[in-house]
Amino acid sequence: MSFKLELLKQRIIELEAENAKLRQIIEENIKREAENTELKSKVRELEARFAILELSPTDNADHHEKSSQKKEMNNFLDEARKKSIGENIAFRAFSRQCNKEKKLKKAEQASLNQDQESGTFFSEKIPEITTLKIPPKNFW
Repeated sequence: MSFKLELLKQRIIELEAENAKLRQIIEENIKREAENTELKSKVRELEARFAILELSPTDNADHHEKSSQKKEMNNFLDEARKKSIGENIAFRAFSRQCNKEKKLKKAEQASLNQDQESGTFFSEKIPEITTLKIPPKNFW
């Protein structure tokens, strides 16, 4: 009888160990199911977002096209502004040069007039400055 009792005790121990393993498996399954439910929810959310994005790719293309056109327009306007500024600088330089030449001619004429009025004449005539300055190509 003690032998049977020992066998039963051993069987109880085996069953308790198996029971513990089954409880552990059940707990792992519960965790997996919770994780699975959470992931399914995320998948549904992402699918909904993807569907929305699929519906509006033309909006992105239009936006890209508009920004590309805007960038092209800005580049054109920048170039036009730079060209205008360059031409303005060239015009001012050309005008200053012309004004200097006019002042020199007036000063020469005044000097000649003074010399004539005072009665002193130079045997040599002061050469006139008659250099023609050509404005830059894109001046006008």
